[in-house]
Amino acid sequence: MKKNRTGLLLFLCLLLLACFPLTAAAEAPDLGVYTLDPVPLSGLEGAPAVPLRCGPTAQFAACGSEIALSSPFLFFGQADCWAMVAAGSADAPGPVGWIEAAACDLPAEPELLFEDAVPVTVMEDTFLTLEPLSDDPPRFAEVAEGTQPVVLAVFGDWAYVQLETGGAPVRAFLPLSSFL
Repeated sequence: MKKNRTGLLLFLCLLLLACFPLTAAAEAPDLGVYTLDPVPLSGLEGAPAVPLRCGPTAQFAACGSEIALSSPFLFFGQADCWAMVAAGSADAPGPVGWIEAAACDLPAEPELLFEDAVPVTVMEDTFLTLEPLSDDPPRFAEVAEGTQPVVLAVFGDWAYVQLETGGAPVRAFLPLSSFL
């Protein structure tokens, strides 16, 4: 009888130890992708308001909002001739999107490198947002369980992903918890 209890106790301990690394990995994911790090800019004198797109070409969906570049904004960097920006400041950011870099005089660096994209599968119904730092991020689009976006970058508790929605490619933020 003692032998069975000892074996059962040993089995339970091994099972607990086997589960521990999985829990630790979920808390600190290392997807091996680029980490977004925005630079606050105070605004560009005389710069126009320009529409935001959900990616760095005209083929990406429109975000449905504009950014006033004469006001403070966050600058994430450039990819080709497009710049990734967000209205507002780090304390009060607005939607993140893309503008044609020629629309204003932005720094050439940092260059956004999304070369190490990682395909994932969404494990639960969730949503995309363009405002990952908002206290209550508005939903840009719904994402169904089983969807397979490509993770381009990590930004806090969010993955910056690319997928297709409504017939157009979109880059937006998805909660990391939806696929880890």
